[in-house]
Amino acid sequence: MRIATFNVNGLAGSEAAVHKAWKVLGLDILCLVETWLRPTDEVHIGLPHDILSLEAPKSGRPHGGIVFLRRPGLKTRVLARYATKSYQVLAIHVKPGLNVIGVYITPNSGRTAIQECLSRLKSLCRGPTVFMGDWNARHSDWDEKTNKQGRFVRNWVLQWNLSLRAPVAEPTFLTPNGRSVVDFFVSRGVQIYNVTCGNGTWDSVSDHSLVSGDLQWSADSPRQNKRISKAMLKNPDTLQQAKRSYEENLPALLHEITTVSSNRELDEACLRFGDILRKPFESNRRPRPDRYRFFWDSHLDSLAKLRSKFYQKWKRRGNMEFWQKYKDLDKLIKRTTRDKKRALLEEFSRPVQDETPSLMAKRVNTLIKLRANRAATATERGNSLDPSVYTKHVQESQPTSCGVSPQHFNVPEDFEHELVTTVRSSLKQKATGPDGIAN
Repeated sequence: MRIATFNVNGLAGSEAAVHKAWKVLGLDILCLVETWLRPTDEVHIGLPHDILSLEAPKSGRPHGGIVFLRRPGLKTRVLARYATKSYQVLAIHVKPGLNVIGVYITPNSGRTAIQECLSRLKSLCRGPTVFMGDWNARHSDWDEKTNKQGRFVRNWVLQWNLSLRAPVAEPTFLTPNGRSVVDFFVSRGVQIYNVTCGNGTWDSVSDHSLVSGDLQWSADSPRQNKRISKAMLKNPDTLQQAKRSYEENLPALLHEITTVSSNRELDEACLRFGDILRKPFESNRRPRPDRYRFFWDSHLDSLAKLRSKFYQKWKRRGNMEFWQKYKDLDKLIKRTTRDKKRALLEEFSRPVQDETPSLMAKRVNTLIKLRANRAATATERGNSLDPSVYTKHVQESQPTSCGVSPQHFNVPEDFEHELVTTVRSSLKQKATGPDGIAN
Protein backbone atom coordinates (compact mmCIF):
# COMPACT_ATOMS: atom_id res chain seq x y z
CA MET A 1 0.00 0.00 0.00
CA ARG A 2 1.31 3.46 -0.92
CA ILE A 3 0.45 6.32 1.42
CA ALA A 4 1.30 10.02 1.45
CA THR A 5 0.74 13.24 3.39
CA PHE A 6 0.63 16.74 1.94
CA ASN A 7 0.17 20.16 3.54
CA VAL A 8 -1.77 21.72 0.70
CA ASN A 9 -2.16 25.24 2.19
CA GLY A 10 -5.74 25.55 1.02
CA LEU A 11 -7.51 22.89 -1.04
CA ALA A 12 -9.86 25.26 -2.87
CA GLY A 13 -8.40 25.81 -6.32
CA SER A 14 -5.76 23.07 -5.92
CA GLU A 15 -7.93 20.04 -6.71
CA ALA A 16 -6.37 19.50 -10.15
CA ALA A 17 -2.81 19.49 -8.79
CA VAL A 18 -3.76 17.08 -5.99
CA HIS A 19 -5.52 14.74 -8.42
CA LYS A 20 -2.44 14.74 -10.67
CA ALA A 21 -0.18 13.84 -7.72
CA TRP A 22 -2.56 10.99 -6.86
CA LYS A 23 -2.31 9.53 -10.37
CA VAL A 24 1.42 10.04 -10.92
CA LEU A 25 2.49 8.53 -7.57
CA GLY A 26 -0.10 5.71 -7.62
CA LEU A 27 -1.37 6.38 -4.10
CA ASP A 28 -3.86 4.35 -2.08
CA ILE A 29 -4.35 6.86 0.77
CA LEU A 30 -3.51 10.58 0.76
CA CYS A 31 -3.79 12.76 3.87
CA LEU A 32 -4.26 16.46 3.09
CA VAL A 33 -3.75 18.90 5.97
CA GLU A 34 -4.39 22.64 6.23
CA THR A 35 -7.21 22.38 3.73
CA TRP A 36 -8.88 25.55 5.09
CA LEU A 37 -12.31 24.12 4.35
CA ARG A 38 -15.51 25.28 6.00
CA PRO A 39 -18.15 22.72 7.08
CA THR A 40 -20.30 23.78 4.10
CA ASP A 41 -17.51 23.42 1.49
CA GLU A 42 -17.32 20.44 -0.87
CA VAL A 43 -14.36 18.54 -2.32
CA HIS A 44 -14.32 18.16 -6.13
CA ILE A 45 -11.56 15.63 -6.78
CA GLY A 46 -13.56 12.58 -7.87
CA LEU A 47 -12.25 10.23 -5.16
CA PRO A 48 -13.81 8.83 -1.97
CA HIS A 49 -12.89 11.04 0.97
CA ASP A 50 -13.39 11.81 4.66
CA ILE A 51 -13.35 15.42 5.89
CA LEU A 52 -12.52 17.19 9.16
CA SER A 53 -13.29 20.93 8.87
CA LEU A 54 -13.31 23.84 11.31
CA GLU A 55 -15.73 26.68 11.81
CA ALA A 56 -14.62 29.82 10.02
CA PRO A 57 -13.59 32.88 12.06
CA LYS A 58 -15.49 36.14 11.75
CA SER A 59 -13.18 37.31 8.99
CA GLY A 60 -11.22 35.15 6.54
CA ARG A 61 -11.02 31.40 6.09
CA PRO A 62 -10.41 28.85 8.87
CA HIS A 63 -6.89 27.50 9.20
CA GLY A 64 -6.29 23.78 9.60
CA GLY A 65 -8.59 21.01 8.49
CA ILE A 66 -7.87 17.47 7.25
CA VAL A 67 -9.10 15.48 4.25
CA PHE A 68 -8.41 11.78 3.59
CA LEU A 69 -8.50 10.65 -0.04
CA ARG A 70 -8.66 6.89 -0.55
CA ARG A 71 -8.59 4.44 -3.42
CA PRO A 72 -12.03 3.39 -4.70
CA GLY A 73 -12.99 0.01 -3.28
CA LEU A 74 -11.02 0.51 -0.08
CA LYS A 75 -13.39 -0.12 2.84
CA THR A 76 -12.98 2.43 5.62
CA ARG A 77 -14.89 3.98 8.51
CA VAL A 78 -14.24 7.07 10.62
CA LEU A 79 -12.99 6.36 14.15
CA ALA A 80 -12.65 9.83 15.64
CA ARG A 81 -12.55 13.55 14.87
CA TYR A 82 -10.88 16.11 17.15
CA ALA A 83 -10.76 19.78 16.11
CA THR A 84 -9.31 22.58 18.24
CA LYS A 85 -7.47 25.79 17.47
CA SER A 86 -4.15 24.14 18.41
CA TYR A 87 -4.48 20.75 16.67
CA GLN A 88 -6.74 18.59 14.51
CA VAL A 89 -6.95 14.79 14.34
CA LEU A 90 -8.91 12.63 11.88
CA ALA A 91 -8.74 8.85 12.39
CA ILE A 92 -10.07 6.22 9.97
CA HIS A 93 -10.02 2.42 10.08
CA VAL A 94 -9.03 0.60 6.89
CA LYS A 95 -10.30 -2.97 6.64
CA PRO A 96 -9.20 -5.60 7.45
CA GLY A 97 -7.19 -4.11 10.32
CA LEU A 98 -5.26 -0.85 9.89
CA ASN A 99 -5.77 2.50 11.62
CA VAL A 100 -4.67 5.58 9.65
CA ILE A 101 -4.63 8.88 11.55
CA GLY A 102 -4.09 12.34 10.08
CA VAL A 103 -2.49 14.94 12.36
CA TYR A 104 -2.00 18.69 12.16
CA ILE A 105 -0.44 20.62 15.06
CA THR A 106 -0.26 24.38 14.68
CA PRO A 107 3.09 26.15 15.13
CA ASN A 108 3.89 27.45 18.61
CA SER A 109 1.18 25.38 20.31
CA GLY A 110 1.22 25.43 24.09
CA ARG A 111 2.49 22.59 26.25
CA THR A 112 -0.98 21.62 27.47
CA ALA A 113 -2.38 21.44 23.93
CA ILE A 114 0.53 19.33 22.67
CA GLN A 115 0.26 16.86 25.55
CA GLU A 116 -3.51 16.64 25.09
CA CYS A 117 -3.06 15.93 21.38
CA LEU A 118 -0.41 13.24 21.96
CA SER A 119 -2.56 11.63 24.65
CA ARG A 120 -5.50 11.39 22.26
CA LEU A 121 -3.26 9.95 19.56
CA LYS A 122 -2.06 7.25 21.95
CA SER A 123 -5.64 6.32 22.84
CA LEU A 124 -6.29 5.71 19.11
CA CYS A 125 -3.20 3.50 18.72
CA ARG A 126 -4.86 0.06 18.84
CA GLY A 127 -3.37 -2.56 16.58
CA PRO A 128 -1.42 -1.63 13.42
CA THR A 129 -1.50 2.18 13.28
CA VAL A 130 0.01 4.93 11.11
CA PHE A 131 0.10 8.61 12.08
CA MET A 132 0.93 11.13 9.35
CA GLY A 133 0.59 14.83 8.70
CA ASP A 134 2.20 18.17 9.52
CA TRP A 135 3.49 17.98 13.10
CA ASN A 136 5.44 21.28 13.04
CA ALA A 137 7.93 19.39 15.21
CA ARG A 138 11.68 19.70 14.67
CA HIS A 139 14.36 17.66 16.38
CA SER A 140 17.99 16.90 15.67
CA ASP A 141 17.07 13.22 15.23
CA TRP A 142 15.37 14.03 11.91
CA ASP A 143 16.02 17.75 11.32
CA GLU A 144 18.83 20.28 11.60
CA LYS A 145 17.31 22.08 14.61
CA THR A 146 15.11 21.32 17.62
CA ASN A 147 12.00 23.11 18.88
CA LYS A 148 9.60 22.58 21.76
CA GLN A 149 7.13 20.47 19.80
CA GLY A 150 9.95 18.29 18.51
CA ARG A 151 11.07 17.44 22.04
CA PHE A 152 7.53 16.47 23.04
CA VAL A 153 7.02 14.29 19.93
CA ARG A 154 10.40 12.57 20.29
CA ASN A 155 9.78 11.73 23.97
CA TRP A 156 6.30 10.46 23.08
CA VAL A 157 7.70 8.19 20.35
CA LEU A 158 10.35 6.76 22.67
CA GLN A 159 7.96 6.32 25.59
CA TRP A 160 5.46 4.20 23.65
CA ASN A 161 8.03 2.35 21.50
CA LEU A 162 6.80 3.81 18.21
CA SER A 163 8.66 4.12 14.92
CA LEU A 164 9.28 7.48 13.19
CA ARG A 165 10.00 7.68 9.44
CA ALA A 166 11.03 10.94 7.75
CA PRO A 167 12.78 11.74 4.46
CA VAL A 168 16.57 11.62 4.76
CA ALA A 169 18.40 14.82 3.77
CA GLU A 170 15.24 16.20 2.13
CA PRO A 171 13.36 19.16 3.64
CA THR A 172 9.59 18.88 3.66
CA PHE A 173 9.09 22.63 4.20
CA LEU A 174 11.09 25.10 2.11
CA THR A 175 10.89 28.90 2.01
CA PRO A 176 13.42 31.69 1.27
CA ASN A 177 13.77 32.12 5.06
CA GLY A 178 14.73 28.51 5.80
CA ARG A 179 13.85 24.84 5.55
CA SER A 180 12.80 22.06 7.92
CA VAL A 181 11.47 18.51 8.20
CA VAL A 182 8.02 18.72 9.83
CA ASP A 183 5.96 16.27 7.71
CA PHE A 184 6.63 12.61 8.54
CA PHE A 185 5.15 9.25 9.55
CA VAL A 186 4.89 7.63 12.99
CA SER A 187 3.80 4.00 13.13
CA ARG A 188 3.32 0.93 15.29
CA GLY A 189 2.89 -2.64 14.11
CA VAL A 190 3.62 -1.80 10.45
CA GLN A 191 6.68 -1.27 8.28
CA ILE A 192 7.10 1.90 6.19
CA TYR A 193 9.77 1.87 3.47
CA ASN A 194 11.12 4.29 0.91
CA VAL A 195 9.96 7.53 2.57
CA THR A 196 10.71 10.34 0.12
CA CYS A 197 9.47 13.73 -1.00
CA GLY A 198 7.38 13.26 -4.14
CA ASN A 199 8.33 16.33 -6.15
CA GLY A 200 6.25 17.40 -9.15
CA THR A 201 4.16 20.16 -10.64
CA TRP A 202 1.90 20.08 -7.57
CA ASP A 203 4.70 21.66 -5.50
CA SER A 204 3.66 25.07 -6.80
CA VAL A 205 0.46 25.08 -4.72
CA SER A 206 2.24 24.90 -1.35
CA ASP A 207 5.54 25.58 0.38
CA HIS A 208 5.40 22.02 1.75
CA SER A 209 6.47 18.92 -0.15
CA LEU A 210 4.33 15.81 -0.56
CA VAL A 211 5.84 13.00 1.56
CA SER A 212 5.10 9.43 0.46
CA GLY A 213 6.08 5.93 1.56
CA ASP A 214 5.38 2.24 1.00
CA LEU A 215 3.44 0.61 3.83
CA GLN A 216 3.49 -3.11 4.59
CA TRP A 217 1.56 -4.97 7.23
CA SER A 218 0.00 -8.42 7.52
CA ALA A 219 -3.59 -8.55 8.73
CA ASP A 220 -3.84 -12.35 8.43
CA SER A 221 -0.90 -13.37 10.59
CA PRO A 222 -1.90 -13.98 14.24
CA ARG A 223 -0.45 -11.52 16.71
CA GLN A 224 1.56 -13.22 19.42
CA ASN A 225 2.69 -11.49 22.55
CA LYS A 226 6.23 -12.81 22.59
CA ARG A 227 8.60 -11.76 25.32
CA ILE A 228 12.08 -12.41 26.67
CA SER A 229 12.09 -13.13 30.38
CA LYS A 230 14.34 -11.15 32.71
CA ALA A 231 15.88 -14.39 33.93
CA MET A 232 16.96 -15.21 30.38
CA LEU A 233 18.51 -11.77 29.95
CA LYS A 234 20.68 -12.55 33.01
CA ASN A 235 21.55 -16.09 31.94
CA PRO A 236 25.38 -16.32 31.46
CA ASP A 237 25.16 -18.97 28.74
CA THR A 238 22.65 -16.96 26.69
CA LEU A 239 24.65 -13.76 27.10
CA GLN A 240 27.82 -15.52 25.97
CA GLN A 241 25.99 -16.87 22.92
CA ALA A 242 24.69 -13.37 22.15
CA LYS A 243 28.21 -11.92 22.44
CA ARG A 244 29.59 -14.41 19.92
CA SER A 245 26.69 -13.75 17.54
CA TYR A 246 27.17 -9.97 17.74
CA GLU A 247 30.91 -10.20 17.15
CA GLU A 248 30.26 -12.31 14.06
CA ASN A 249 27.43 -10.33 12.41
CA LEU A 250 27.65 -6.68 13.51
CA PRO A 251 30.93 -5.70 11.71
CA ALA A 252 29.53 -6.73 8.32
CA LEU A 253 26.30 -4.85 9.01
CA LEU A 254 28.22 -1.73 10.05
CA HIS A 255 30.13 -1.78 6.76
CA GLU A 256 26.82 -2.19 4.90
CA ILE A 257 25.22 0.78 6.68
CA THR A 258 28.12 3.09 5.77
CA THR A 259 27.74 2.20 2.08
CA VAL A 260 23.95 2.50 1.61
CA SER A 261 22.79 4.73 -1.22
CA SER A 262 19.00 4.94 -0.76
CA ASN A 263 16.38 5.21 1.97
CA ARG A 264 15.05 1.73 1.25
CA GLU A 265 18.48 0.16 1.74
CA LEU A 266 18.84 2.04 5.02
CA ASP A 267 15.43 0.81 6.24
CA GLU A 268 16.31 -2.78 5.34
CA ALA A 269 19.63 -2.47 7.17
CA CYS A 270 17.82 -1.23 10.29
CA LEU A 271 15.45 -4.20 10.16
CA ARG A 272 18.39 -6.62 9.85
CA PHE A 273 20.02 -4.90 12.83
CA GLY A 274 16.93 -5.67 14.92
CA ASP A 275 16.93 -9.29 13.72
CA ILE A 276 20.59 -9.67 14.72
CA LEU A 277 19.88 -8.28 18.20
CA ARG A 278 16.96 -10.67 18.78
CA LYS A 279 18.40 -13.80 17.17
CA PRO A 280 20.31 -15.17 20.24
CA PHE A 281 17.12 -14.99 22.31
CA GLU A 282 14.62 -16.32 19.74
CA SER A 283 14.83 -19.92 20.99
CA ASN A 284 13.87 -18.71 24.48
CA ARG A 285 10.97 -16.46 23.49
CA ARG A 286 7.59 -17.90 24.36
CA PRO A 287 4.14 -16.62 23.35
CA ARG A 288 1.85 -15.92 26.27
CA PRO A 289 -1.25 -18.10 25.93
CA ASP A 290 -4.57 -16.43 26.60
CA ARG A 291 -5.97 -17.34 29.99
CA TYR A 292 -9.11 -19.49 29.76
CA ARG A 293 -12.01 -18.06 31.74
CA PHE A 294 -15.40 -19.60 31.14
CA PHE A 295 -17.56 -16.61 32.14
CA TRP A 296 -15.35 -13.98 30.46
CA ASP A 297 -16.79 -11.88 27.64
CA SER A 298 -15.98 -8.66 25.78
CA HIS A 299 -17.73 -6.47 28.37
CA LEU A 300 -15.71 -7.89 31.25
CA ASP A 301 -12.57 -7.64 29.13
CA SER A 302 -13.10 -3.89 28.59
CA LEU A 303 -13.73 -3.42 32.33
CA ALA A 304 -10.50 -5.28 33.14
CA LYS A 305 -8.49 -3.06 30.77
CA LEU A 306 -9.99 0.07 32.34
CA ARG A 307 -9.21 -1.31 35.80
CA SER A 308 -5.59 -1.86 34.77
CA LYS A 309 -5.32 1.73 33.52
CA PHE A 310 -6.54 3.14 36.82
CA TYR A 311 -4.09 0.94 38.72
CA GLN A 312 -1.17 2.13 36.58
CA LYS A 313 -2.19 5.78 37.09
CA TRP A 314 -2.39 5.27 40.85
CA LYS A 315 1.01 3.57 40.82
CA ARG A 316 2.63 6.46 38.90
CA ARG A 317 0.92 9.42 40.60
CA GLY A 318 -0.13 8.07 43.97
CA ASN A 319 -3.57 9.71 43.67
CA MET A 320 -6.11 7.92 45.87
CA GLU A 321 -8.91 8.85 43.48
CA PHE A 322 -7.49 6.41 40.90
CA TRP A 323 -7.13 3.76 43.61
CA GLN A 324 -10.78 4.11 44.55
CA LYS A 325 -11.85 3.77 40.90
CA TYR A 326 -9.65 0.69 40.61
CA LYS A 327 -11.29 -0.90 43.68
CA ASP A 328 -14.81 -0.09 42.43
CA LEU A 329 -14.15 -1.71 39.06
CA ASP A 330 -12.56 -4.72 40.74
CA LYS A 331 -15.68 -5.22 42.86
CA LEU A 332 -17.91 -4.81 39.80
CA ILE A 333 -15.98 -7.46 37.86
CA LYS A 334 -16.11 -9.93 40.75
CA ARG A 335 -19.82 -9.31 41.32
CA THR A 336 -20.66 -9.77 37.63
CA THR A 337 -18.70 -13.02 37.45
CA ARG A 338 -20.36 -14.33 40.59
CA ASP A 339 -23.83 -13.54 39.25
CA LYS A 340 -23.09 -15.43 36.03
CA LYS A 341 -21.97 -18.47 38.00
CA ARG A 342 -25.12 -18.41 40.12
CA ALA A 343 -27.35 -18.10 37.06
CA LEU A 344 -25.75 -21.15 35.47
CA LEU A 345 -26.04 -23.27 38.61
CA GLU A 346 -29.67 -22.30 39.08
CA GLU A 347 -30.45 -23.12 35.46
CA PHE A 348 -29.07 -26.64 35.78
CA SER A 349 -30.27 -27.40 39.31
CA ARG A 350 -33.92 -26.34 38.80
CA PRO A 351 -35.01 -29.44 36.80
CA VAL A 352 -33.55 -31.73 39.46
CA GLN A 353 -36.24 -30.59 41.91
CA ASP A 354 -38.92 -32.29 39.78
CA GLU A 355 -40.34 -35.46 41.35
CA THR A 356 -40.85 -37.39 38.08
CA PRO A 357 -37.59 -39.04 36.94
CA SER A 358 -38.58 -39.18 33.23
CA LEU A 359 -39.59 -35.51 33.11
CA MET A 360 -36.48 -34.58 35.08
CA ALA A 361 -34.23 -36.42 32.61
CA LYS A 362 -35.98 -34.79 29.66
CA ARG A 363 -35.47 -31.28 31.05
CA VAL A 364 -31.81 -31.91 31.87
CA ASN A 365 -31.12 -33.17 28.35
CA THR A 366 -33.01 -30.21 26.85
CA LEU A 367 -30.94 -27.73 28.86
CA ILE A 368 -27.70 -29.48 27.92
CA LYS A 369 -28.54 -29.36 24.23
CA LEU A 370 -29.67 -25.74 24.45
CA ARG A 371 -26.44 -24.62 26.12
CA ALA A 372 -24.35 -26.60 23.62
CA ASN A 373 -26.18 -24.90 20.72
CA ARG A 374 -25.63 -21.47 22.30
CA ALA A 375 -21.93 -22.18 22.62
CA ALA A 376 -21.67 -23.31 19.00
CA THR A 377 -23.56 -20.21 17.81
CA ALA A 378 -21.31 -17.92 19.85
CA THR A 379 -18.23 -19.59 18.36
CA GLU A 380 -19.54 -19.13 14.81
CA ARG A 381 -20.18 -15.43 15.47
CA GLY A 382 -16.61 -14.88 16.64
CA ASN A 383 -17.54 -14.16 20.25
CA SER A 384 -14.57 -13.75 22.58
CA LEU A 385 -16.19 -16.32 24.92
CA ASP A 386 -14.72 -19.75 24.19
CA PRO A 387 -16.56 -22.43 26.22
CA SER A 388 -14.76 -25.29 24.49
CA VAL A 389 -13.84 -27.04 27.73
CA TYR A 390 -17.39 -26.96 29.05
CA THR A 391 -19.10 -27.93 25.79
CA LYS A 392 -16.75 -30.88 25.42
CA HIS A 393 -17.87 -32.06 28.85
CA VAL A 394 -21.61 -31.58 28.36
CA GLN A 395 -21.57 -33.26 24.95
CA GLU A 396 -20.47 -36.48 26.65
CA SER A 397 -23.91 -36.58 28.31
CA GLN A 398 -25.80 -36.31 25.03
CA PRO A 399 -27.25 -39.40 23.32
CA THR A 400 -25.11 -38.80 20.18
CA SER A 401 -21.92 -39.20 22.24
CA CYS A 402 -22.70 -41.91 24.77
CA GLY A 403 -25.51 -43.81 23.01
CA VAL A 404 -27.92 -43.51 25.97
CA SER A 405 -31.44 -42.43 25.09
CA PRO A 406 -33.36 -40.03 27.39
CA GLN A 407 -35.85 -42.67 28.55
CA HIS A 408 -33.02 -44.79 30.01
CA PHE A 409 -31.79 -41.90 32.17
CA ASN A 410 -32.42 -43.04 35.77
CA VAL A 411 -31.94 -40.58 38.61
CA PRO A 412 -31.11 -42.03 42.05
CA GLU A 413 -33.54 -41.32 44.86
CA ASP A 414 -31.02 -39.27 46.86
CA PHE A 415 -29.71 -37.39 43.79
CA GLU A 416 -31.19 -34.02 44.81
CA HIS A 417 -29.90 -34.29 48.38
CA GLU A 418 -26.44 -35.32 47.18
CA LEU A 419 -26.28 -32.49 44.65
CA VAL A 420 -27.33 -29.79 47.14
CA THR A 421 -24.92 -31.14 49.78
CA THR A 422 -22.02 -31.18 47.34
CA VAL A 423 -22.65 -27.63 46.12
CA ARG A 424 -22.97 -26.23 49.64
CA SER A 425 -19.84 -28.00 50.87
CA SER A 426 -17.69 -26.81 47.94
CA LEU A 427 -15.10 -24.13 48.62
CA LYS A 428 -15.72 -20.72 47.10
CA GLN A 429 -13.45 -18.91 44.61
CA LYS A 430 -11.72 -22.11 43.49
CA ALA A 431 -10.73 -23.33 40.06
CA THR A 432 -13.06 -25.44 37.92
CA GLY A 433 -13.10 -29.22 38.19
CA PRO A 434 -13.46 -31.77 35.38
CA ASP A 435 -17.02 -30.54 34.72
CA GLY A 436 -15.78 -27.04 33.83
CA ILE A 437 -18.15 -25.31 36.31
CA ALA A 438 -16.50 -22.98 38.82
CA ASN A 439 -17.64 -22.98 42.44
